[in-house]
Amino acid sequence: MIASGVAGKPVSAQLMMRFYRGQKYYDSAGWRGTWKYDGGGILMNQGIHGIDLLCYLMGRPLSVTGYAKTRLRQIEVEDTAAAALEFESGAVGTIDATACSVPSFIRRYIFGFENGTVIMENDTITHWSVPAECPDCTVSLTGNTSADNTKVSAVYHTKQYGNFIRHLLADEPLVIDGTEGRIPLSVILGIYESSRTGRRVSL
Repeated sequence: MIASGVAGKPVSAQLMMRFYRGQKYYDSAGWRGTWKYDGGGILMNQGIHGIDLLCYLMGRPLSVTGYAKTRLRQIEVEDTAAAALEFESGAVGTIDATACSVPSFIRRYIFGFENGTVIMENDTITHWSVPAECPDCTVSLTGNTSADNTKVSAVYHTKQYGNFIRHLLADEPLVIDGTEGRIPLSVILGIYESSRTGRRVSL
């Protein structure tokens, strides 16, 4: 739908990741909530997949301004963050993320285009007003909820590992390579730098 141009120009996007991870979650393993082993908090651990999809659908990010804070958890890394992005297309986006939400909510996206809006909650399209047939507005992976870390589906991990193994054994092309992986990573590191310096960061 996006690639065909039927949606028109991308205008804006919103990514909301308001999860609950209590102190017991971080205390349950020595690597959690550390810079050395976790690499970051709500953005790097729970949020990188949401940011990846945001950038995949909205295009290459150009710059970011953001805040990363440790509000409630006794950890080294951020438990709360907010950011604004500018994309190569001229579209803008926001990221709202926390591990301190009571209650926890599922991941939610709003994608605004010139000719309509698409809303997704986890893997389910809940609103489609683009002048094109919705590919599958009933797609949902049972139990896949980023709101509850005990119910995160292994479907995507299984597919990714399978692709990686077939790449090594049979030269199957990688669905996601290191170049793609750097995009959400650059956004997160840019938010950390922006929060530290108080400046907009070019990506």
